[in-house]
Amino acid sequence: MARRRQKVVPWVVWIGLCIALGPTAPNAGGASGIPSAPPALENLSPFVQNAGQYGPDILYYADAPWGRLYIRQTDLVLQVVQRPPAGSSTSKAANAYIRFEGLFFGTVKAEEPGTAVLNIMKGADPGSWHREIRTYGKIRLAGVAPGLDVVLASGEGKGSAWWTEGAASETPPLNLAVETGLAYRGEGPVLILETVHGELALAPPGALVPATGGMRQDSPAPASRLETQQLLWGTYLGGTSGDDGQAVALDSAGNVFVTGHTESTDIPAPSGFDQTFNLQTDIYLAKLSPNGASLLWGTYLGGSSWDYGWALAIDAGGNPVVGGATYSSDIPTPGGYQ
Repeated sequence: MARRRQKVVPWVVWIGLCIALGPTAPNAGGASGIPSAPPALENLSPFVQNAGQYGPDILYYADAPWGRLYIRQTDLVLQVVQRPPAGSSTSKAANAYIRFEGLFFGTVKAEEPGTAVLNIMKGADPGSWHREIRTYGKIRLAGVAPGLDVVLASGEGKGSAWWTEGAASETPPLNLAVETGLAYRGEGPVLILETVHGELALAPPGALVPATGGMRQDSPAPASRLETQQLLWGTYLGGTSGDDGQAVALDSAGNVFVTGHTESTDIPAPSGFDQTFNLQTDIYLAKLSPNGASLLWGTYLGGSSWDYGWALAIDAGGNPVVGGATYSSDIPTPGGYQ
């Protein structure tokens, strides 16, 4: 196993700017000298609370184009994921650990609660499911140094970043220790990580800069019409092996039907026509409540070979109609044309 290489990056000048300008509005990047590599801490999804879906050391997490950011009490973990190639279910991941050298977060606080909730229904045991997990727009690492906080924010583009806040006149310089197995190089105060997604720039927490009307200096000018989007809910639905969702449909009451195929022997199948995995790959069909928090029923459908669910429709009576493909000679066909 290759040893992780460690680099300590001093970001004294950025903290100095914060002290000089004071806590007004955050600058999410864009200062002169920043490399053209995409910033690692932009385009983050809303932060999700760990309600038991991960080990207790993880407090919050957010998805990113390159993988996932985990927030723990003592560090930040950038987990860069290489998606599996076609025909494979194996993903590869490489981590970068970011710590404030010699310091621990005083308190990790979630701010700006979102309207989106997350439901995780994985495995056949409802007791292990997690429903209505909260999401947040910001995470505050309070007290990384006396009088100094670091704030991470979700959002699109430059609306997503991290910065420092607080009257830090007595704050010592902050050094970040970055421990990673990824190749890297330094460009001024910025660390360039070489990943399977290309280069990522890990820049210091942005200095605070004056802004008009409380806006970020690098925010685009207001338009006459602003469109926003919100994630109302989301859910995992799967077992311990490969699961593929292929189609979704709604009935007149707003219930959500989903179909696909699965290799899991323990995907939830409560009240299902067939609650037992057959062989190879089975079609899977499930019905969820309109808010995604309840799995109303789920079922396997298959024979002794490979079966795939690809298409889904709801008839006038609210019954789901599934289409797909099969290699099974014994898939159920009661009352069928052939």
